[in-house]
Formats: sequence, C-alpha cells, structure tokens
Amino acid sequence: MRDQFVCAEGEVLFLKRSSRYCALVLALALLTLFTLGENLGFAVEASTGQTSIQSVIPFPLEELRPGMKGIGKTVAKGTTIEEFHVEVLGVLQGEQNVSQLVLVQVSGDVIDRMGGIASGMSGSPVYVDGKLLGAISYTFSFTDRRLGLVTPIGPMLEILKYDRTETALQLPSGRWTWADAEARLVAGYPIEEIYIAWESDAGDTVTYDNGRLCVTPASAPLLVGGMGPRARKELAASFKPFGVETVAVPGALAGINVEDVDLEPGAALAVQLVTGDVQVTSLGTVTYVDGSRFVGFGHPFLNRGSVNLMASTAYIYTTVNSLSMPFKLGAPMKTVGTITQDRGAGVGGYIGRPPETIDLIVKVTDRNLGTTKELQAEIANEPGLLLSLVSSAALQGLDQGIDRIGPGTSRLVFKIAGEGFPGPIVRDNMFYSPLDISAVSLAELLETLQILVNNEFQEVKVKTLEVTAQVEQERRTAVIEKATPTVAQARAGEMVDVEVVIRPYRGQRETKILRLPIPDTAQPGAIHVTVRGGGLGYPYLDLAPFHEDSKEQEDAIDLEPVGPPSSADSFEKLLETILKREKNNEIVMEYIPYYDAYVLPSAEESGPPSEGEAEETESASTDEDSGRIESARIGGSVGWNQDETEPVRVTLPTRYVIEGQTTFEIAISDSGETEESADSEGELEEEMEASRIRQGLIPVE
Repeated sequence: MRDQFVCAEGEVLFLKRSSRYCALVLALALLTLFTLGENLGFAVEASTGQTSIQSVIPFPLEELRPGMKGIGKTVAKGTTIEEFHVEVLGVLQGEQNVSQLVLVQVSGDVIDRMGGIASGMSGSPVYVDGKLLGAISYTFSFTDRRLGLVTPIGPMLEILKYDRTETALQLPSGRWTWADAEARLVAGYPIEEIYIAWESDAGDTVTYDNGRLCVTPASAPLLVGGMGPRARKELAASFKPFGVETVAVPGALAGINVEDVDLEPGAALAVQLVTGDVQVTSLGTVTYVDGSRFVGFGHPFLNRGSVNLMASTAYIYTTVNSLSMPFKLGAPMKTVGTITQDRGAGVGGYIGRPPETIDLIVKVTDRNLGTTKELQAEIANEPGLLLSLVSSAALQGLDQGIDRIGPGTSRLVFKIAGEGFPGPIVRDNMFYSPLDISAVSLAELLETLQILVNNEFQEVKVKTLEVTAQVEQERRTAVIEKATPTVAQARAGEMVDVEVVIRPYRGQRETKILRLPIPDTAQPGAIHVTVRGGGLGYPYLDLAPFHEDSKEQEDAIDLEPVGPPSSADSFEKLLETILKREKNNEIVMEYIPYYDAYVLPSAEESGPPSEGEAEETESASTDEDSGRIESARIGGSVGWNQDETEPVRVTLPTRYVIEGQTTFEIAISDSGETEESADSEGELEEEMEASRIRQGLIPVE
C-alpha cells in the first residue's frame, strides 16, 4: 500500500502506513540512531589560516514551532556545498547537557540523490529564517531516511569556550520526551519518550514497551585504509571501549589536489588519527565557523574532551546507498587545523593551528627474500590513543615487510626522539618467536613508549619514532648448558673467569668466557651464581601480544611481565633504566650478595660449643636466616633494594637469542689466606656444606 502522512492540527507530522503489520515492522526496525561522522581519508601537508566568516544569529528554540521550514547545507559530491529543504516536526527534551534535540524531515534534489540523510552529513548546518538552528546529527536506519535529529547550535557554541582543563559535555543519551509532554504517533504507535543508550557493549537493538521506544545508536565507524586484517583487528579492539567500529577501506587512496577549499558551514570535515601509508579517518560536516574557530558533527567523535587530532578538508567522491543508511565516500585533502575539543554536542577546533603529530617510519628487511620495505605514517599525538595507533601502524609495517605471519628471528632497532629527552632513546635487541615474530618484536618498543608517555616525572612529547628490523624465518637461539668457574675459590677483589657453554639450535656447542668480579666487601663463604639469558628478566616474549590461539588462551598462565623497576626517583634514572635493560641476545651472569652469600664463622668462633649453646645458636641462626630468605623469596622486590644492595652482574652479547639458565657456586676465602692445596679445598667445601646445613641455607639449583 502507498504511504500517507497523518497529522492533526498543531501536531508533529509523522509517516504512517495504513497496514498494521507494516507499522509493527517499521516500529521495531525504527530509530537505530547512527552518529554520522565517517568515511575514508588520506591527508597531505598542513595548511595555514583562512578568511574569517561572519557570525550568524542562533535561532531561539523557544520560538521553534512544528511546521517551520528552513534550509540545510552539505556536500554530496566533490567540494560543492548544496542546499536541501528542512521542516521542523518537534522538539525532544532530554536530561543531559545537550538538553534538546529537534526532529526534522528533509527533502530536495540533493537528498533524493543521496537516498536520504547519509552518514557523513553529521554537522550539516540547518537554518530557519536565516538563523542557525543547529546541525543534522542523527538519523533513523531501516526506515524513512528523510527523518533526522538536529543538535541545537547553543551547546555546540559552548565547545568554543572550553580549554584543556574543563570537563566534557555528557553524551546526548538517556531519557528523551516531547517538549510539550504530549505523546506522538510514530508508525502508528503512541510514543511518549525515546531512550538513547551509548553503552559500548550494547547491541544495535530497538524495543517498544508501553509508549517507550528504546534504541541503541551505532557509533561512527573509523575508516581504515592501508592495514591488513590483523592490524585492523588490533585497532578495532583498542577502540571497542569507545563503542566505535572500524570499517576496512580497500587500499590507501591518494589525496585530492583541489585548490581554494576552506572549512566553511556545509563543507566536508575529516577528522584524522593517522595519515600516510596507513589511514584512520572519520568524515563529517562543518556546522559553524567564526574566524579561526569552528565546530562540527553535532555529536561526539570519541567524547574524549580536550584532544589533539588532525582537522582536514575533504573531497566527496559519491554517496553509496545502503540497506541501513547511505554513506558518503570521500578522502581528506589537506590538513588545515587541529581538533581540540570532542564533546557531547560535537567537535571543535582551530583553523591554522598545526596539530601535534608523530612521524613513524618502519623499515623492514626480509633476509630470506632479500627485500626491504618501508612504511611511513603521521600519527596524532593524542596520549590516550597514541599506543593503540602506534602499535597497529607498526604491526602493519612489520607484517607487510615480511609478507607473512609466523615464526622467525629478528633484530630490531628503535629510536624515539622528541621534546623533554636529553637525547634520542635507542634500543637494539633480538627476538625469537615460534608463532608470530612481528608481534613479539614490538613488545619492548610498546612497553618503552608507554613508560615514557605515562612517566610521573615530567611531560614529554614524542616527535619521531623510527623502527628498523631485520627478520629471517630461521631460528637463531641458543640454550645455556653449563657454566664452570676456572677456580673453585677466590678472594675478595679478584676476577674469576667462567666458561659458559651454549648450544645453538641445531648447531655446534660454543664456549664463551665471562669474567665475574668478586666485590672487595665480599665475606668468606659461598656465593650462588646464576647464568641465564637476558630475555628471562622481562617480558614473557613467548606470549605474543597480537596473536590469538584458542588452545593457548585456555592453557594460558597468568604471568605478570617484569619490566623496568618502578623505584626510579627521577626521569633521568628512568631513562637510564630503560637504556641499560638486558637484551635477549645477552648471557647474563649475576649473584645477589644480600641473601645468596653464606658467611662462615671464623676459626675462633667455630670451636665446639656446649650442647646447650649449640641448640641456642642453631635455633637463633635458623630462625633469623630462614626468615631473611623467606622474605626475599616471597617479597620478590623486597630482596636487595631494602639494603640498597645491587646484584653483581656481568653480560656478554651474542648472535643468538639466549634461552635457559644454570647455576654454580664459588667459595670466598679470607683475604689473608694463601692459596690452599686440593685437600684443604676439600676440607673447606665440607665445612661450607656443614655450615649451610646448620643455618638451613640450601641453595636452590
């Protein structure tokens, strides 16, 4: 049956079908609100300012009446701004800072060509009697796409007053009723109120219950180009808490060179998170411009409050029709300013103000293929989003560099530079993974970037991030088999040579010599030395951060990666800790004097005690030492830091990722003694063992 409009005098106009069955279907499918900023983008170089646009007078909402007509402005194709007709149907009263929304119906040639209100029209200004009413911000999917909601200009202008210390406007969610408190018919059903939910984990559902229509709006998707499925999936997971979906764009399109395109009311606006070989963008429309300031969208992008995002002009290729709602397909052209506010009523920013960005370069050499590929991207330096954007873009760089996802060995060098650093932060390390070498290779980089950006001492601004990787499919690892000191005992202040035998994967054993210093303050007794691979200190590299496997997830052990200690009391010490961290290709030999040094009694003190004295001595010694050992074992970080005792540590770099560990002991003799014979050494060993048994100190092998 044909559709017909039903309207009583003074009542809002709504679309109604004469068939009750069709009305039921329409009611249940109605009002899946889509925020309208979207689509594809690829920015180029920055622009300076533009000429001032004369301010307009806001239309007073108290004077708004159903049936009033006006015009709207948007771009349907290219950069040409076109007008469409708008009719006011009613006003919805809400409970948030954006307290009112205006229900409108649009028409005209441009609307017919686009198939109704399209995604990407959000922010399209609406004028009534020459005054600015507000911005098209929401529409209804799976129904008449000529119906939409307008965010009044009043709350949008408030965005221009905010600075980086103020609180964000709340989302236009919750309970919305008609301003005159009278129910309206929607698709034949009486609607007293509309409930808008923005929960990120809610589904796109529409329910009707006794005059209340409950809907869950779908968030504006991010249009992602230049990323493979795995990197895009990582990005999508990062933005899931914001309730934002990602949509794949087939390839990275080149920027459109169109001269003399400014941000003005009705012009296309691109909000960019990443540009270059990788693109992460959303499209909307400019609502209002006052000199160098502007507002748009009419709804939040991510609702993060004060932000630092790239604002660009955009070119619209066409409008693509869709079952749920049409959407604009376009591309950013030129970065012309910065988005500084992301609020419930829309986004706002400054024209001519350059955004703060990070230049990312990922250069990957595949040693098996003999190829070198490079990815370049410019990333918005927004602290809350930076790690997600860098990890996804860098992962894409490594993935495309080796053109596979799987095992291998890599040598990765990264350099971080910017403001607040005494110099570039450079790390050179090796990695191996039997599952996903690209993902594992990024673990240290991402951890370091997080520590620097979130450090508690001073603000830093990362400007450049360069990553150079050499990757091969072969396994370059070696296992530590044994470590043997060249002498059985040493005196304080001496150097002891230790032979460490490593066995490369499917290779011949190799012997490495490390020199272990004995501190001048070492006491007579035994020291327990550990020899291990540097990668055992941090993090657990066999847990790939981007790799998912159902069986591994079921069997996963809840381990906390061991990163740099948090005891640094200054930014300089924090940097020193980062730069001096162990590396996966190093052999590390260390012992901790605090609880691994067993002190032997002197000859005078070791005479045979009486039976009662022996019991008291053994009991006191056992209680004291076992308590000390237990606190060191349980506390983890309690060990040597309480007494400011640092471990004695020696490292030796190799051409392998070192795995495994072993231990040995060295006896420390009194500095006044001369070198003893083999028989004396045997007697000393027996005495040491007896002393350890008496004290309850048995080294862990």
